[in-house]
Amino acid sequence: MKKWRITGILLAAGLFLVSCGAEEPDGMAAAGNSQASQAAADAPQAAKNNQAFSFPCVTVVSGKETFIPIEHINYTESITLDGEGKEQTISDYSGYLQPGDIAGMPMVPYQPGIAIRTEEEPLSCAYERFTLNGTSLGERTAADGLENIVLPEPEEDYLVELRVSFGEEGRSAGYQYFFRVTDQEPTPVLEITSGSGTVFPSRIRG
Repeated sequence: MKKWRITGILLAAGLFLVSCGAEEPDGMAAAGNSQASQAAADAPQAAKNNQAFSFPCVTVVSGKETFIPIEHINYTESITLDGEGKEQTISDYSGYLQPGDIAGMPMVPYQPGIAIRTEEEPLSCAYERFTLNGTSLGERTAADGLENIVLPEPEEDYLVELRVSFGEEGRSAGYQYFFRVTDQEPTPVLEITSGSGTVFPSRIRG
């Protein structure tokens, strides 16, 4: 009798342990499913919060040529929602560059009507001219729009710094743009016509 009683006790204990062990994975799976559901729910907001800053390209048009100035982003600011749905402002500041410290600026041959273009109206814009060694040629001047910036014909080459901010609902960014205005003649264009009549413009390099 004792032998059967001990065996029955051990069998009952084994069944109890198996039952407990079967419940644990279910609990873990439920917790995992809950976390996965929450992550899926948070994904759209996370993607929105991490959306890259992308604003229209700024170009310089002189004659028939278009140039892309050197670009430096100064700051970004965005409004996001935290886990409780409250707005938070996230800012990142990278400072300002000095024109005299920048090498490799595109050289823009001056042509009457030289203009600065962008696809969208900026929030603000200003410009300043510098000598090639970085000495300012006057105070920074604000403009109502990039199209209203008037650059003078150079007696000698000068550098141009633009400070432009773009923005839309919930986010904004500030940029610097740099280029060099020169009194050199534009590069001549040689047009090469193929047998099919297609014209291929090509620059003549010295």
